[in-house]
Amino acid sequence: MVTERVKHIFYFIDFLHSNIENFNKQERLLDEIAELRKIYNDLDPKTNFEHKFERERIAEKGNKLIGIFHRECKNTINEKINELEITDIPNIGNDHFYHIGEFIILVETRKYDKEDVKLIIEAKEKYVSILENLKLSLDNFLPYGLAKDFNEILLDCFKPFLSLDDKLKINKSKEIQFNRHMVTIESLDIQGIRNAVNKLTGKSFEFEFDINNWLINDKNIFEFSQDISLPLLTIQAEILEQCKAQNTSKLNDFLKSEINISKLISGTNELSIEKIFKDYLDLNIGSPELETPMTVNVNILLGYLKIELFRIYLENINNLFLQTERYKEKFQSLQDEFINSNIDVDKIDFIKSELEKCKSLLKELEKPVYNEMSILGDTENEPCRFKKQFLNTLDKRQSFLNSKLEEFKNLSESQKYEQSIRVSRDVTEEDLEKNPFFKQIGIKEGDTCSQIPEPKNREEAIERLKKYDAQKRFEYLKEIFSQKYGNSINVKIIEDELKPIYKFIEEANKLSTLDAFENKDTSDYLEYLRLANRYYENANLPYYSYHTYFNYGQKNNSLLTYAKYFLYKIWLEEKREVYTKKNTQTIGYFSIPYDFNIDDDWDTRKKKCEMHNQSIYRRYEKNLKNGEEQLLDLVSKMLSATEKPLQTSEYDLLERQFNQIKSICSIALNSKIDKGCVIEGVGSSLIENKFTELQEFHKKSIVDIDIHLKTLEGLKKRDLDRNYNSKQTEQLKTKAQILSESLYEYGFFELEKLKQLSEKNQKILIQLISENKLPYIVAMLDYLNYFSYLEKNHFTNKSKLYSEVAKWFNCAKDGRTIKGNVYSLLKNSTENKKRYTAFKHKEKVIKDYEELK
Repeated sequence: MVTERVKHIFYFIDFLHSNIENFNKQERLLDEIAELRKIYNDLDPKTNFEHKFERERIAEKGNKLIGIFHRECKNTINEKINELEITDIPNIGNDHFYHIGEFIILVETRKYDKEDVKLIIEAKEKYVSILENLKLSLDNFLPYGLAKDFNEILLDCFKPFLSLDDKLKINKSKEIQFNRHMVTIESLDIQGIRNAVNKLTGKSFEFEFDINNWLINDKNIFEFSQDISLPLLTIQAEILEQCKAQNTSKLNDFLKSEINISKLISGTNELSIEKIFKDYLDLNIGSPELETPMTVNVNILLGYLKIELFRIYLENINNLFLQTERYKEKFQSLQDEFINSNIDVDKIDFIKSELEKCKSLLKELEKPVYNEMSILGDTENEPCRFKKQFLNTLDKRQSFLNSKLEEFKNLSESQKYEQSIRVSRDVTEEDLEKNPFFKQIGIKEGDTCSQIPEPKNREEAIERLKKYDAQKRFEYLKEIFSQKYGNSINVKIIEDELKPIYKFIEEANKLSTLDAFENKDTSDYLEYLRLANRYYENANLPYYSYHTYFNYGQKNNSLLTYAKYFLYKIWLEEKREVYTKKNTQTIGYFSIPYDFNIDDDWDTRKKKCEMHNQSIYRRYEKNLKNGEEQLLDLVSKMLSATEKPLQTSEYDLLERQFNQIKSICSIALNSKIDKGCVIEGVGSSLIENKFTELQEFHKKSIVDIDIHLKTLEGLKKRDLDRNYNSKQTEQLKTKAQILSESLYEYGFFELEKLKQLSEKNQKILIQLISENKLPYIVAMLDYLNYFSYLEKNHFTNKSKLYSEVAKWFNCAKDGRTIKGNVYSLLKNSTENKKRYTAFKHKEKVIKDYEELK
């Protein structure tokens, strides 16, 4: 049946449907915001100081417009999301529909009745209407995860209920959204250009040749601003439109087709190809003296467009067209912009991204449209001037980028990390005052310098220690090892290096972690215990600065301890494993029989090798058979749940067993084949075939197990829902009893308001608290003055109080959720009241308590 939580998803669809008109009104506002962003990004304060103030003016105006958008639209949506509790908006990366899995299972298992179908179809009709009538993408209004689920998962859920008319509407809406996406900002101030551009897509099937090979700047691959890309697209759209009207389908006819450049383009404000060339591309290709309409061949118009490309290339401004020296000058700023505009990327990601762009551009330039064409429309293999020059630029750019990539690869891990965090900035007057050395070496205000920024918090500090400072020391230890032993390394040497490290760790583990966590010592042993037991990762440990957070004394040093007893130790152990494997007996890469003797006669050696290879084949054959049987057995057990529900423990066991097989398959995929002996008269093809068959089984099993796990999850949820009503009372009672014990231990029943209730009503109150969500619980405990009582009688500070209370209700261990809800109850609270909502339950808890008196 349709659960309450699935109904909440339907309520949200209803809310979106009722606000379509309001959402569509935001189009002009969003376009204006997007245009401001474009203008802002085009300004460069590094080249013109006035751009700084212009940016500030634009940012202020943009913030006002965004504020209007939030007031008129976004805030209402967020409030509805919070009200229905369908996702957690601040939780980026997990902002999907909560409980959508229940809807998926309902549809897949077909456990709906006629009443459910009525609800689903009603929601479906509103869903289709939203897709059909909403002019803007939902990405503008909803969190990323929610919008993605709306467009993909909900569509899959509604598929069995879609009529043919619904499917046509949805497909049409997708086409419209695609066309809108191509021109979302009105940069030419001519509404009609949008309509003309839309004609360019989805039409190539009418030609007998691949029309995409004859489109310049297809999908704006050159990343032009829209004042360039839209004219190029509009001109080509009109060319295609006139060619189709002439029933031109062959390539030769297409290139020789005469295009009326004076003809007004349908849907524009009196624009023609001639006028677009003149007003927007600054090319006069017409003849105003002629009274009759002027026509120009397609190949000549394409030639004019390539002249425009060459002009833009020579300007040396467009980032993709930058010539080599200019590209090198701007490399740092382009890199900074890439890193600042993307999440979790570094400098090497930028270089790889630029190399990928070069590949895409080279592929684009392979199209024959960028070659020279004769006046008669014949294509030649000779590249046009633009292509010839741009190919040279791309060749040099690739060489430059590859050299940068090679430089980066040759860096040590600490150097790579340093490169990834080092930032460039302009030297200020304050810098010169603090660092007199700058003036001595000729650095002036406004010069560009680079620095490694101070870690802003605990997490950054820990990363800095492990990946930079300790890593540098570890690299120094490796260098000492290399200088000391050269190429004469063996297992004995490595073991001798490890012995004092193991001895140190053994002595350290004899000491108390309690003493270590006091952090009042100068002991390397206790410093090791702090690092090994994640002392510095404690969220309650105050962070002031990087150099005060860790120990940097001569006797106990966090950096040296982590470098030697963690990083260096792991490196030595890995090296030991490599050198241990080198001592195993092999022929090439393959194994030999344990009793193999080169001095045996030929027949004996051959027989031993044959038997050895047969045993390997049988081993692979047995592994395949056992794997198939084990997986089939688990699937049979899972399918039995469709007939007879399983216990939760049985579902958990099946899940563990599936994951265990998946883990085994993943490890096996990385194993190398043992071909046995490859000698004259003894082959290994049977082994290779069986090993390949086994590997295919492992690959397929990993995919299949993921599907089985999803099915298992659905079955488990189904049975949990089925058993919920029958077990709810017992579960709540047990939960209430557990809660009562914790409350009793901390004097809950000594409260004045509790003493006014009968024993029976005290139990009802406990059960009421255990049944409700955390915001209600906090509001009730606060009304009973329990937090004040706890602070006065049981806890020395509020942090410990909130942490303990959090344990009773299984929420965040640091007590932050408890604290946030308590603070939301204060009159002048600055707490985030969208996230912490205890204040909404003030009247409710008073009413519930009064009813028990």
